[in-house]
Amino acid sequence: MTYIRTSRAAVAVTSVESSSSHFAHGNGSHRQGSSSPKQTGHAVQTLWASRPLTVRAGRLVAVRLKGDVLRVGLATADGLRWVSPDGVMTAAQAMAWSKMSRFSRNG
Repeated sequence: MTYIRTSRAAVAVTSVESSSSHFAHGNGSHRQGSSSPKQTGHAVQTLWASRPLTVRAGRLVAVRLKGDVLRVGLATADGLRWVSPDGVMTAAQAMAWSKMSRFSRNG
């Protein structure tokens, strides 16, 4: 099983879409990943949060932009899912998260 590791969390990656994300293995000193375009031709940009945001549905750990579609990485007991931000957080929560967390490509 593969995990995405941030400074505060390790999340199991179970979906095929998540496999194109940036991964951190071991103690975080060795990072590898891919930011190549998907089959649709749209570049995928994934930014990992230095501080996850806890919401009712789980913990938000990342933001992903694929073309003009924005998704957030929702870590749950079942693994990481990419969901619409409107379904899991309010605009006020999004603003608070952007102020309290740094977002980077390497997690």
